[in-house]
Amino acid sequence: MAGMVRDVLPGITERGADLIDEVFLRIEADPVWLEYYRTLVDRRGAHIVNRTIGRCVKDQTGARSGPKEMLPRSKLIQSYTRLYW
Repeated sequence: MAGMVRDVLPGITERGADLIDEVFLRIEADPVWLEYYRTLVDRRGAHIVNRTIGRCVKDQTGARSGPKEMLPRSKLIQSYTRLYW
């Protein structure tokens, strides 16, 4: 999952508080990433995969966790943590 996040992040030029949601939107939009994501979810469960991807985004960008957002634009997640630097 960390490798996928490393691949997705360079394509996102504006890194705001909603970066985790943006990463999931990029995964949704790319057929290869989406297939890999679905394989991970089938093997490990959505909760673990989504939490791990969110943590990877935070760790790889050096961000700090902010409040939880309950209205993501991505259909892959139900909520996400906003990030701050």
